[in-house]
Amino acid sequence: MAYHPLLDWRVARDLLAVLRHGWVTPNSNREEHAIASWASMRRDAQVMETAAPSCMFIIGQKQAALVVKHPLEAFDQNVASSRIAKTLDVLTAQGVEPERTVVADFHTVEMSPMVVKEAFAPLSRRS
Repeated sequence: MAYHPLLDWRVARDLLAVLRHGWVTPNSNREEHAIASWASMRRDAQVMETAAPSCMFIIGQKQAALVVKHPLEAFDQNVASSRIAKTLDVLTAQGVEPERTVVADFHTVEMSPMVVKEAFAPLSRRS
């Protein structure tokens, strides 16, 4: 069953801060915990020192990466927070092709890790 992030009181509190002040402050502890949990499930995962928590690992014959963000943090095809943009630049410099990077919010990584795993599935078919 899907569990919406706004049902988490901490994310709801952050939404209230966005409505009051116009920005979100990333929760690095929660993001780092989410990336560490994900990395612990993969023997080859290497947690990276990047602006947004991330890890690299091999799928098929090539590097892939997971970047963890705040659920309210901007990221799509046209808009990305500066923190995520910096992280993607570092990962690209490390040899991870942009289309082999999945950006997911910590809530999805924590509560629905299979959704994240499924996002990597097409990469294993292309490798």
